[in-house]
Amino acid sequence: MVGVLGADDILACFICGNSLTWQDFYRIENEDEAFQDVIDDLLNTATFIYIGAIMPWSSFGDATLGLSAWRLVIMAVLILLLRRPPWLMAMRCFIPSLDGWKEAAFAGWFGPIGVSAICQSAIRLNFSSPSRGR
Repeated sequence: MVGVLGADDILACFICGNSLTWQDFYRIENEDEAFQDVIDDLLNTATFIYIGAIMPWSSFGDATLGLSAWRLVIMAVLILLLRRPPWLMAMRCFIPSLDGWKEAAFAGWFGPIGVSAICQSAIRLNFSSPSRGR
């Protein structure tokens, strides 16, 4: 429904999932179920294998793209440091499951990004593609 309205469907899915776990009843009801975890791991692994298989690895050495090993390393370090930890540490007062600075820093560093980040970038690339006539 959110996609039909033109809003961000991945953000809506995140909000729905977050609201399910806000009071922790969903985890308590399903903590003995292993099927969901197995399916989740299977789908995540299959998605990352597929993305790795279609990735244009030979293009990383192309000088016209301006990619080099040191730029990729710097970009990866900056993404790891600045993407989530500062935001989670700043918003920890509004997240009831985080009890302090240590938990906010831990969740910011080790928290999952998952397939939705890759899906989001693929959606953005698809909409900004010149072949779509936009």
